[in-house]
Amino acid sequence: MTSLFPIGVLILLAGCSPHIHRGEFSLLSTSYLGGEYELLSDRAVTGSACFGVAPSVLFMADDVFSRAVHKALEEHPSATLLADAEFVDRGACVSVTGLPAKLR
Repeated sequence: MTSLFPIGVLILLAGCSPHIHRGEFSLLSTSYLGGEYELLSDRAVTGSACFGVAPSVLFMADDVFSRAVHKALEEHPSATLLADAEFVDRGACVSVTGLPAKLR
């Protein structure tokens, strides 16, 4: 019975972890930005993605941030990057909001 105690505590902590604010960024892209950019809209776009079950259980890396950015960029087809972007942890999912932009 005592050997199950640490496992029970870990499960409780993992299930009750608070939402974590991932930060705010002036510019966000999935590739290197070597030049200036232009905003394509003053309306923010939003994308979200959820962690995979196996990676989240095993605390492994997941491409959830990249998938969320790609979903946001799909809202404005000519956009290649997000300006003034913000990630928000929504438990098992992550959302990103930012202004659609592209390199000049």
